[in-house]
Amino acid sequence: MNSDSISNVLTDSVFIPTYIYKEEEIADSLVENIDFQNYVIRILNDSFPRPEYRPCLLQEKTYFFNRNMKLEAMDKGNAVPDWTFLLFFALFAFIAVLFRFFRYRSFEILKSCFSKKSFEIMTKSANALLYPASFIFFPLISLLVYSGIKYFEIPIEIMGVKPVDWQLYLGILICSMTFIGIKLLLVKFFGSLFRNKDISKYYVLNQLIYCFLDALILFLPVALSLFTEQYQREYCIIVSCGIFVILSLIRAVRGLYLVFSFSKGSRIYLFCYLCIVEFLPLFIVAKVLIPK
Repeated sequence: MNSDSISNVLTDSVFIPTYIYKEEEIADSLVENIDFQNYVIRILNDSFPRPEYRPCLLQEKTYFFNRNMKLEAMDKGNAVPDWTFLLFFALFAFIAVLFRFFRYRSFEILKSCFSKKSFEIMTKSANALLYPASFIFFPLISLLVYSGIKYFEIPIEIMGVKPVDWQLYLGILICSMTFIGIKLLLVKFFGSLFRNKDISKYYVLNQLIYCFLDALILFLPVALSLFTEQYQREYCIIVSCGIFVILSLIRAVRGLYLVFSFSKGSRIYLFCYLCIVEFLPLFIVAKVLIPK
């Protein structure tokens, strides 16, 4: 390849300042219609690499410069309040106390989640630890809902007023406890209606036992959905919701299995009223939340 062909390739691909060329004819032809200012600008532009768009994990994070020229991360207005740290610490301390001073009772509850024999023992023995242990579920699931609302910026207004963070969380906590409470009351009601009080008792007991198990499993995912970096928070929330859905299905299937195992009457009626108990509250909540 001769010098002319090399020069043609270079001039077609990238701009090369005239002082690089040795041949005067090529240099004269390059600067024939370019004034000095444009010539300098062209040289400077060619001296720096051209910017390229390269997607990365941090592309969802936006930055702005303040007057002091300090680089600061601009979040979406969903910074985690300080009270969430205190709440998580209190829940962690409560769980640590349960397994430190009431280890046998705590493991007895967990064993009944997987063993029918242990569950039968739970139905005959009074475990006073069951109710406070199952209560851990409500603050955790409320924190998960709270983190999803804050991250995805879902507009929530009560009588035209936007609640502050702690008011929003308190409202979610009350709604979750009311929802589960109505669900268990329906189980009791249908149990009395169909004269299956013992069956309804087993079903309610299974719900409380699995609330404790779900709280232990969801503790770490919910913590990550609140306290991780901004670009990772969405994935943690989705994973936490997926785990919650799977645990809810397992709890419902286990409840139906126990009810059918201990029942002596017609199973069709049991299946119908348990389906009503499981899905009617969800239908009501969906009807209220989903706009027309």
